[in-house]
Amino acid sequence: MGLKASKAFFSGFMNSIFKAPMIFFDSTPVGRILTRASSDLSVLDFNIPFSILFVVAAGVELLVTIGIMTLVTRRVLIEYYIATARELIRISGTTKAPVMNYTAETSLGVVTIRAFNMVDSFFQNYLKLVDTDAVLFFHSNGVMEWVVLRIEAIQNVTIHRCSSPCFKFMNIPPEPPSIVEDNKPPSSWPSKGSIELKELKIRYRPNAPLVLKGITCTFNEGTKVGVVGRTGSGKRALISALFRLVEPVSGRILIDQLDICSMGLKDLRLKLSIIPQEPTHFRGSVRTNLDPLGLYADDEIWKVNQSTL
Repeated sequence: MGLKASKAFFSGFMNSIFKAPMIFFDSTPVGRILTRASSDLSVLDFNIPFSILFVVAAGVELLVTIGIMTLVTRRVLIEYYIATARELIRISGTTKAPVMNYTAETSLGVVTIRAFNMVDSFFQNYLKLVDTDAVLFFHSNGVMEWVVLRIEAIQNVTIHRCSSPCFKFMNIPPEPPSIVEDNKPPSSWPSKGSIELKELKIRYRPNAPLVLKGITCTFNEGTKVGVVGRTGSGKRALISALFRLVEPVSGRILIDQLDICSMGLKDLRLKLSIIPQEPTHFRGSVRTNLDPLGLYADDEIWKVNQSTL
């Protein structure tokens, strides 16, 4: 059961991460994601199954104990009282000593006891001493179970608090659909590459201030445009909006007269290219890095490599 729960949780975790919008990775450090996927998920793999086993065992033990006490004497359910562990240990020492002394003295005087026919009387006295010690032994174990039950409850609460951040990662709002059948662009799109922004407003998070405040402009096809501004002026937000890494609050973005916000992300991003400031080299060959989707033949890849030399 624990293995199935762990597999289902990990699958939901990875599915949520893969479908998360790019803005999530901008605001969430990679180290935090790796921590949730490794150490926090290990809590589900190892600690929770053992905790479930302990809870079940404690529950069964509690039911059996209550059943036995109810059958033996119902007064225990009403008059049950647990003293402090320290006092019980101290009192337990005072009750064990008479039992041991009485046993030793009886064994030494067994001949005399039998001669005077006092076996039953000494045996009854011995049972009283044993019962007195057994009462303390019963309460000592009751105190121990009382402590263990609360420690296990604290442990379960701690494990729950460790696993709750993982559940947050399973509820990340996904990106818009990759393909929208009703708004698929033509295969030749974009043929020119003109970009038009109309009253575009962008914010990174729902309660954050606007980064782009109703910008309206047109970039003609075939032109080279440089966007200049201070830190935080919205240069990065403009690029993020073109790739829909951040969804616009309002306004429209038209590329060759088609609204990119109404089409699928895959149809949009396959038609655009970007050169990042910090390039990332993925594991694998040079070919897989140049053409990760396998859309081009080997000779085309070689031509691109030779043209850059």
